[in-house]
Formats: sequence, C-alpha cells, structure tokens
Amino acid sequence: DQAPVEHFLVLTWNVNGVLRPTSAQAPADARVWSSADNLDAVQAEVLRWRPDAFSLQECGSRAALARFDADYAFLGARPGHAANAGFVQLYAKKAFAAEPLAISGVPGVAAVLRVRGKDVTLVALHLANGSQAQVQRVKHLRRSLEVAIGKSRNVVLLGDMNIGDAELADVLRGPLSWYSLTEAAYSQFSWHPQVDRYSDEDGYAQRAPARFGRALLTGDVYGRAHLVGPQEAVPRWQ
Repeated sequence: DQAPVEHFLVLTWNVNGVLRPTSAQAPADARVWSSADNLDAVQAEVLRWRPDAFSLQECGSRAALARFDADYAFLGARPGHAANAGFVQLYAKKAFAAEPLAISGVPGVAAVLRVRGKDVTLVALHLANGSQAQVQRVKHLRRSLEVAIGKSRNVVLLGDMNIGDAELADVLRGPLSWYSLTEAAYSQFSWHPQVDRYSDEDGYAQRAPARFGRALLTGDVYGRAHLVGPQEAVPRWQ
C-alpha cells in the first residue's frame, strides 16, 4: 500500500515594500491605510495560508517580521538585484530544523531543511529584470544550483525570477540543462497589470502580463503551483 502524500507548501511573494509599499488602490491618507498597515496585512495573509516555508522579496528591511516569530525560523535576508529592490527574506517552520546556508554572489538567501528524513536546499531569489539582464540571471541561477547541490541533490529555487516563459524554456534546455530542472508551473500570471492595478505609474496598465514568480526543482522533488491571489504563486512540492 502506498502511504498518502504529505505536501510541503512553499510560498513566494514580492511585497513591493520599497518602491510602492501601498497599492495605488489603497486610500491616499496614511491615517486610513499606511505602509505599516500594508505590511501587517501581508503578514496576516501569509499566516492565513500557513506555508511550510516562504520567501518575501522587496522587503524594506533586513529585519525579521515579528508576527512570524512564534512558528517560523528566520533564515536570513540579503539584498535583491538592485538597491531599490530591497531585501529577500526566507522563513521556514521551526519543525523543519532549517539551517541557513551561506551563499555569495547571488541576490538571495539559502537554507537546508530536513523534510521527511531528507535534506532539501531552498534558495530564495530576486533576479534582475529586463532583457539586458539575461546573462546575469543565468549566472545567478547556476551559482545558486552549485551551492545548493553541494548540500543536497534535492533543490528548490523560488522567488521573483523576472524570467518570462520563452526565456525559461531556453534556459532549461540550454545553459542549465545539466541540472535537470523542472518548473512547478501554473496557468495564469503572477504579474498582471491589467488585473492588480497596484501601481499608478504611466503606462503600467498597458504592460504585458507575465509569470515572474517561479519555483524550479531538481532531485527527488516533484511540484505543482497555483496562484492564491491576483499576483503570487504558491508552489506545492513533495
């Protein structure tokens, strides 16, 4: 008889805490809805989903967020791909005995977790955006994999990777093919200016939607993903 599958739930969310800490759709008066209110709501939403591990990108600070203290270990924060991209933070439930993993030369945070008797390396990333950064994105993905596989062949890369569908397909077939990566794919868009209307900058609503939130897997890991809101993807892997 086969034992029932126990999912391990991972969440990734770019919270835009530096450039736009509140939505353009929020009340303009900070006495009604402030950036602190917005950050508190982010934490409440994460706790509502109760992921086993999660990463937040574009956090406004390196400091751990207090509402997660009771159940989650804070595994570190590192700068994102640019000064105005804030920090990448990584958390995991304390039950998984996660250990931070030093990783240099990439905009992200890594840790090794013990999941049902096996070590799994998580690397949370916020890669550079734009077509001019394709080479840099591949470099950072390769570096992340080199470090992660040095600790465990079971690896999950997650975060805001700023990689479109066509580029990802080329990368998985080409420069990163040796790593046998698969994606926990989903059908809708993690960034959809026509739906979320988060920003009011000129031309925002005319931009093409994309799947920038990603989870890439290798080793004895299988995953699937779905959106839990208009913007973010939550991968489930086992």
